Amino acid sequence: MFKSFFKRRLSASALQAVLTISIIIILVITFLLGLSLSLKSLFLKDQRFQQLNFNSLSGLNLLLSSETINFSEELRVDLYGMGTDSVLLKKIEWGLYEVHIASAFKDDDIIRKMGITGKRLSSKERFALYLSDQHLPLSFSGRSYVKGDVYISAAGVRKSNIEGQEFEGTRVIFGKTKISNAELPKIDSALLLRLSEMFNQPYDGIQFHTSYADSLNCSFNEPTFYILKEDSLELNHVFLKGNIILISNNPVVIDSSSNIEDVLLFAPSIIIKNGFRGSIQAFAQDSIRLKNDVYLEYPSVLGLLPKSIKNADYINHPSIIIDSASRVTGIVFTTVAFHNQPIPLIQLDNHSTVNGQVYSSGLLQLQGIIEGSAITKGFILKTSSTVYDNFILNGSINLNNLSEYYIGSKIFNKDEASSIIKWVE
Repeated sequence: MFKSFFKRRLSASALQAVLTISIIIILVITFLLGLSLSLKSLFLKDQRFQQLNFNSLSGLNLLLSSETINFSEELRVDLYGMGTDSVLLKKIEWGLYEVHIASAFKDDDIIRKMGITGKRLSSKERFALYLSDQHLPLSFSGRSYVKGDVYISAAGVRKSNIEGQEFEGTRVIFGKTKISNAELPKIDSALLLRLSEMFNQPYDGIQFHTSYADSLNCSFNEPTFYILKEDSLELNHVFLKGNIILISNNPVVIDSSSNIEDVLLFAPSIIIKNGFRGSIQAFAQDSIRLKNDVYLEYPSVLGLLPKSIKNADYINHPSIIIDSASRVTGIVFTTVAFHNQPIPLIQLDNHSTVNGQVYSSGLLQLQGIIEGSAITKGFILKTSSTVYDNFILNGSINLNNLSEYYIGSKIFNKDEASSIIKWVE
């Protein structure tokens, strides 16, 4: 009897253990199946995003290699002709550069690539100096030199003694010398005209904001945020980034307390105060002045655009002045539209630097450093006692200090393929 009871008790215990183990096994299997499904879902999602990322980059490459897509027109492209890999392509003209946008999508997933683009320098642009042939020699004094190939007048170069400073060194030009033409290399006049139109009211079809928050971060995938100011404007303690165009009918002053990145600014005159750091494309018609210790990051632009009226009055002699210890990484340029327009001036003071390209349709006063190339009608040197024509005193141009990966603007060269300068949001 006892044995029979023990056997029944043991069978019940064994059954309970079997049931418990079975439940545990079922739970483990269920967990493993769920984990497997989750991992598979994550794997498929990762594959999908990898494909979307690849498609967006492929779309961007299409944009970079194509000149047929119109600005602000969104184009849908089936990459492989199977209807499963489509991208939306769009490009925006952004000052001297462009913004290219490629969006790849599948169901509710989307990956978007956006970048500011420009043009790589062609072999024809790989020179240090192009000086218009005005039948005058180019004179060097102090610690002055040019490294790289040059185009100058047949009158050549000479070493001079001015302001009590003799030429220091053995050579003035370290590179090949070729004869220049009287006219400067052409730039994109149509692009200049489109930029100049930003100064001309009325602005048809543009929605302007006359007030704005102190902090604005506008994506290039959204409509451009236009700001119009009628009065003089001083930008203090503001954060402006991205797809923003600020137009002022009066002078603008930018304080070092402001944080500005990739914004376009149009004003009659612009002053950037001591110590400012940021990237900006600043366009004026009268003057631009960078005070001491300003650093404009790549890709920045300082440009003087001509007034549309032939006999327009200028408040000041049109000029771009870069004070001591300031640095611009990008492009500095002036242009003229009429023969009787005042001759514009680009002035680089002692210890100032431009890393990139300088294009002066008028005169260039060079006492600083150009790490790249300069194109100018002529040089000038103003001192307290006199004015010297075609003189460089303690100024230098060094093409070797410009990165081989530097990317310029289509304003100088439309033939080269576009390249990404920087990624944007």
